[in-house]
Amino acid sequence: MLFKIKLFILVCLFFVKYYANAQYNSSDLYLSYNFMKNLYLKYQENQPNWGGLVGLLPLNNWSHNINDFSINLWRTPISKEYPTKQFVDYVEYSVARTENVVHISTLWFTPGNSMEEALKRAISYLNQKSFEQQKFIRIRIMFSMYKASPLPTKNATEKVIEYLLPEGISPYLDLSVINYRNPVAFNHSKIIAIDRDQLFTGGANFPDRDYDDLEDPVNDLTIELNLPYVAELGRVYLSKIALESKLGDEFSLNSIACTNTEKSECTVSNRWYEPTDPNLNIFNIPVILQNYNKEYILGAGKMMSAKDYNDAEFSTNALLSMMDNAQYEINISQQSIRNITPNSTEIQNSTCAVIGKALSRGVKVNILLSSFSGQGPLLGYTESSFSDKATIKCIIKNTIDTYSIDPTGALERLSILRIARWFNFNGYKYGSARNHVKLIMADNKMAYIGSENLYYNNHAEFGIFIHSDLLVSKVRKEYWDPSYARAYSSYSSN
Repeated sequence: MLFKIKLFILVCLFFVKYYANAQYNSSDLYLSYNFMKNLYLKYQENQPNWGGLVGLLPLNNWSHNINDFSINLWRTPISKEYPTKQFVDYVEYSVARTENVVHISTLWFTPGNSMEEALKRAISYLNQKSFEQQKFIRIRIMFSMYKASPLPTKNATEKVIEYLLPEGISPYLDLSVINYRNPVAFNHSKIIAIDRDQLFTGGANFPDRDYDDLEDPVNDLTIELNLPYVAELGRVYLSKIALESKLGDEFSLNSIACTNTEKSECTVSNRWYEPTDPNLNIFNIPVILQNYNKEYILGAGKMMSAKDYNDAEFSTNALLSMMDNAQYEINISQQSIRNITPNSTEIQNSTCAVIGKALSRGVKVNILLSSFSGQGPLLGYTESSFSDKATIKCIIKNTIDTYSIDPTGALERLSILRIARWFNFNGYKYGSARNHVKLIMADNKMAYIGSENLYYNNHAEFGIFIHSDLLVSKVRKEYWDPSYARAYSSYSSN
């Protein structure tokens, strides 16, 4: 056994050394060698209980036939008449097609909006299908807030269950709903993972009234991935935080995990445990080290209050590494770069420092934000943004403090614009708009789409890193280029 362990370590160190050399032979390693090495060392020190949440699908292996339909971008608003009807209908159809298991993760439930009604209809259909086929269908739902209240809501899980449960419950409907939060941190991930090959994630909270707001629509972005095994990235992430985190109220019904054990012994761990295919190794850190310089889809998440779990902030660190390795251009679409809410200082300071460092080495940085607002402490809940002046001050100060580099002379390469309120590709109108998108792109080579804001750092988060020329070019063509072309300078921000 000792020999096998030593051999395993030697093999892993070989790959680390090999890809260290690769770093100097390729400009495409947007997650740097040092970043991946630290990932490996942290994993090696803490395994098997490390809270890092990462999985990688190399596109030149199982998913080698990628094409323009491997991803779809769903942005809001879509049309003036009904901003997101097409997306709402499509999500309902996709969830209703579930054959074995669907995981749904969102920040909140707000009963009565179009998406929540769609999910309710889809669950009712799955209930009927499971009964007719006499086959278990698993549904796992995780949320943090009821009716978007940042304060804990009494019996929140019970309220959601009362709303979602269909009449005539099938004995084959295996349902578990968790209210996952603490007083100051939440599940901020947005995931719908269906069976094996379909995954939705991004900035949009699925059961949200913003879908129905015609007067002041929120600009948002969800990516749909249709690739072999891609749903495992989201599903295993959710099962891991369910297993290793303190949970609030949970409701379960007809759990398969409970059929062969006493009910008192049936725990959340039983109900949310998701075994992965041992032949895939997509969550194996040494295997990830072998493939991270190829084209891939990387699922990256972190725990709520990540510093309580061995500082497992993988998604945050990956974002910073990606921007730090850009060669000529960084494109950012976010609500804001600056915030003054608690637990926001570290991430925004690091972001500002990395941006300033990039500007100083000749990289063009384009930032697309919400409209300017001075709402300060409420920023995290209003989709507004601080002024350009505050963002620039953050960049200059933190670049000097972190790297002893003054980026003031490089600010000509910085562009800060505000997203416009617009409705389709043919017609738009300028005006104060809210931007809830979480997109970062580096050199048209890598893109992140997920739930993580660059100004707040205490929630559970999940997102997808895409390292593929074909797929990233689609993100740029369908989201970034039209959004940036319609953006405007914030005349009221300085």
